[in-house]
Formats: sequence, structure tokens, C-alpha cells
Amino acid sequence: MGGFIMAWLELKIETMPGSIDAVATALTAGQTHRMRQPSERQTHIALTLLSGLGVFAFWRFGHPEALSCAEELQLFLFNADYLAERLAFPGGLAAYAGEFVTQFFSLLTLGAALQAALLVALQRLTWLAMRRAEGLYALSFAPAAALLVMMGDECILPGYEVMLIAGMAACVGVSRVADRGAARWAALALGLPALFYVAGSGAYVMAAYAIGMAVGRKRFTESACVAAYMVVIVVAGYRLSAFPLDLVAKGLGAYRLHIVPASLAIGACIMGLMPLVRPRVGLRHGLAFTAGAFAILCAAAAIGTRITFDEFKYRVMRYDLLTRKRDWKGVLDLAKKHEAQSPLELASINFALAMRGELGERMFEYAQINSEGLIPLFSREVFTTMMTTDIYFGLGMLNTSRRFAFEAQESIPNKQKSGRLTKRLAEVAIIDGHYGIARRYLNVLSQSFAYSKWADEMTELIKDDSKVNSHPLYGKMRKRRLTKDFFYSDREMDQMLGLLFTRDTGNRMALDYLLACELLTRDLGGFVRYIPLMGQLPDGGRGRIAKAYQEALCLAWAQNHKSFDGMPWPVDASVKRSFIDFAHSQSAKRAAPSVGNERLKTTYWSFYVKAK
Repeated sequence: MGGFIMAWLELKIETMPGSIDAVATALTAGQTHRMRQPSERQTHIALTLLSGLGVFAFWRFGHPEALSCAEELQLFLFNADYLAERLAFPGGLAAYAGEFVTQFFSLLTLGAALQAALLVALQRLTWLAMRRAEGLYALSFAPAAALLVMMGDECILPGYEVMLIAGMAACVGVSRVADRGAARWAALALGLPALFYVAGSGAYVMAAYAIGMAVGRKRFTESACVAAYMVVIVVAGYRLSAFPLDLVAKGLGAYRLHIVPASLAIGACIMGLMPLVRPRVGLRHGLAFTAGAFAILCAAAAIGTRITFDEFKYRVMRYDLLTRKRDWKGVLDLAKKHEAQSPLELASINFALAMRGELGERMFEYAQINSEGLIPLFSREVFTTMMTTDIYFGLGMLNTSRRFAFEAQESIPNKQKSGRLTKRLAEVAIIDGHYGIARRYLNVLSQSFAYSKWADEMTELIKDDSKVNSHPLYGKMRKRRLTKDFFYSDREMDQMLGLLFTRDTGNRMALDYLLACELLTRDLGGFVRYIPLMGQLPDGGRGRIAKAYQEALCLAWAQNHKSFDGMPWPVDASVKRSFIDFAHSQSAKRAAPSVGNERLKTTYWSFYVKAK
């Protein structure tokens, strides 16, 4: 049977003029097509996976502090009231979805994976909206790359990403009915208002796509109608909601501040036009073009993120993340890589040293400024206040820690609540024995993802006061807390720290902060007055005096004595020799300003002279 079929095919081919060449060409083209098609598909998959892995690494290892920042400035709750609040404004459902995703940023690896998934979804939808333009796959990464660069502004919320994804999905729908007039008009008439309510700024993506497509096909009347219709929708959204027109127009739920930049709405419009871009090049768009264009986009994104992700701002956020995780070694490792430039950074460094019991020994290894590097002054800036509440809690000044936590929560620009700060308020209430107040906070936290397990455990703990007293952290903090009222004053920090230490002489951190405060204000008299308090420590002060304290004692003694004979404190001979070397180097430096001793730059004496 097979032989009969082959003979028949040969006869047909021979009887067709030019058929052999035609069949050979067709077979060759078919084989080439079959070989090329999987190759393109595999290339597309590889580029998408590569971009996803790159975005994952960017967030997980490059900027995990941005994930932590987004999560700690909100508290997503699984209840109907929380959802109802979001449904009260245009774009609220997308904002709700963004906040739902953000709650998982407490797990940094999962958070980075979710961010990568969002950008990959935007890229794939862009490719579909491009109607799979042959050879232009690399250009589908442009909106995702632009969004990544924009997110250098930490106030841009994941809700904005969800809005853009929803808008690009709508563009895919418009592209499917682009050549069907009635269906296209129906899609725009019903889709734009629905999308504006659901996804806010995402409607601008859809409108820009429809306008661009209409202009490209010379349907100018249609483009004008879509633009006018979009304006009507925005005004209607303003009239039906309780928010100002500029917020409704620029995008509610997309930005943390109430002053929303117009760049968010403009960016959404530009992203709607991106799928319509068709560059004209003379060569056929093959794999070389795709790979080259992808490499250019990656380079542009890398340069853009270097510009928009402010190094100093994100370094401060990294300190906050490490402090929150109690990764004291990580804090000090970061300080070695980048010299601290602000009191907030120094506060984190000194806090880490104190928690490791190394404040008096190593504090002047880092460029100190003044006492604000120990405990920052009160500020309405949320990160400063958030870190300060951790320091006060560590010291045992619980009422002050609670006040700063409350102020920090009220300082969140978009009036959200913070899971981290709500937890701190609950902890202070538990330690103070205010269990009724604690239950209110714990009830709220139990409706969240990141804090529900802890809240359930604490709810069981406070049922038995003796268990709180025996808790490894809360029991210890209960013994440290001040029980007598006093007026808080950041200008009299030494007196408050002194009260804290006399309340619990086992609170070594309070004593270290007290002595460090005197050193950083260059009050050697106060330092000498407080140094005897070391004798009240559990070890009776019999241990070695920390290096910075020895240096301060040498300096205080030398101001009134010509030698170290009769010095009442046990100072190491090496410290005395170093002080003599420092005095000689200062004399030489006055004679020749370029003279200096690198070894002595990490001493208290160097700070004391520089501060003067």
C-alpha cells in the first residue's frame, strides 16, 4: 500500500510543470518554519524567565529594605470593613489587591518573588497587546522596565502595579476587537468606566491604547471621543466620591502621599502607547535583534534604577530593616561599607553596639556626631520615629517608646496603620499590665497575615500574669520600667537614663547610654561623676573598663594633672601610651597640619578635639 502511494506521488510530481522545484522549496520552507518557531518560542520564554530572575534578585538582594518599608507602613486586615473602605473610591479594588500582596513582603523572599511576578505579568500582557508583533518581543519589556525605574520613589505602592496590569489586560481585550466597530465601541463604552472604578489609573492605559490605535488607523473622531469620554468618567468619579478632583484624576491608592505626582497618570498613558510602537528597521527582526534590544533595555533599566533609587535614602531604610530584624552584625557590616552620614544611621549603629555589649568599647570606631547619634530627637518623619521607639523600648523607657510608636503611626502619610507599630503598642500594654488595651491591639493583629500567630500566642499569655512575669523579654522589661512619673525632656537625657539605671542596676544598656551621652556632649565632668555607677552593676564593676571610657578618663585626668601618677581608675598602660602619642601628634599637627596618626583617629580624643 505504501509503495502504491509513493508511486502515485512521483507520477503527480512528474506531470506538474516546475513542481519538483516548488515542492522542494515548500518542504524547505516548512522545515525552516518548524525549526524557527520553537527557537523563537524558547527565546521568548528564556528572556521572560531571565527578566523575572533579575527582578527577583533586584528586590531580594539589592533592595530588600524597600519591601520591608512597604509592609511595615500598612496593616492589611482580613475583614469586610477593610474591604469596604477600599471600595469607597475609584481604584480601590486594585489598591486592595496591592495591599493584599504587600502583606507578604514581611517574608522578603516571597515578597521579591511577588514583585517579579507582577512585572512579568505586565510584560506578558504587553506582548499580547502588541498582537505578538513578529520580531519585536524585546519591546514588550519596556513598560515593565519603566515601572521598575519609577519605583525608585518609595511612595509608589504595589497598588499602582496592579492598576497598570489591569489596564494592560484591558488593552489586550481592545486589541481583539480592534477591527470590529460595534464590539470595539461597546468595549470602550462599558470597559473604561468599569476599569476606572476597579483600577483607577489603569483606565488611562486602556484609553491611551485605544486613542493611539485609532490615530494609527486615521480614525481621528474616534480618538477624540475616547479622550472626551475619559474626562467625563474622571469628573463623574470625583462627583460620586468624597475625594478632591486632583487625587481622583491622578490616582487614589497608587501613591503613599496625598500630593500625588502627575507622573503616575502620565506614565500610565505612556505605557498604554508603548505596545503600539513599531520601530522601522531595514533588517529582518531576528533573534539577534531581539537579544540586542533586550540587552539595551536591561542596561537602560540598570542605569535608571541607579538614578531613581537614592543611595542614602535606601541605606537608611536598610538600617531600619536590620534593626527590625535585630541583625546587629548586619548593621555593623553595613557601617563598615558606608560611613554613616546622618544621626539616624549612627543611632542604629550605636544601638547595635549596645545590644552586643560593645558600645563603650567600639563606638568611636565610627564617625560620631553628637548625642543625636544615640537617640534621635523627635521628628514627624516616620522612619526616624520608628527607629527611636525601638531604642527607647530596648532601654526600658516604655512610656516614651509607646508615645513615639503612636506618633510614628499617626505620621504615616496615607493614614494607614502599621503592623510593626501596632505590635509595639500591644507589647508595651502587656508589660504595663494593661491587658484590656492589649487585647484590643491583639484582636486587630489577629486578623492579619504576618502578626496573627504572635497575636494568638500573646492572647493566651496574658491570661496568666505569672507567665508574663516569667517571659524572657516581657518579664525583664517589666522589672526595668519606671513606675514613677517624671517630665520627659530630651535635653535632660542623662538624668532620665540615670533614673532608669538606678531602677534596675542590671540594665547595662542604660548605663552605657548614660556614659556615652556624656562623652558625645563632651561633658567630662558629668562623665567622671557618673563613672562610679559601674560599681552598682551585678559584677560590682570588677570587669575591665571599656576602651572609650578609659580614654575619657585619661583626658579628664590630664586636664588637671601632669602625669598619670595617682590616677584612681584602672586604665590600661597601652591606653596611657596612646594618649601620650596623641598629645604629641596634636603638637606636631599644629606645627604641620598634614601630620596625623591614623591609629588614633578611632579614639575618643580625636572626637573630642574635632568636636571642639
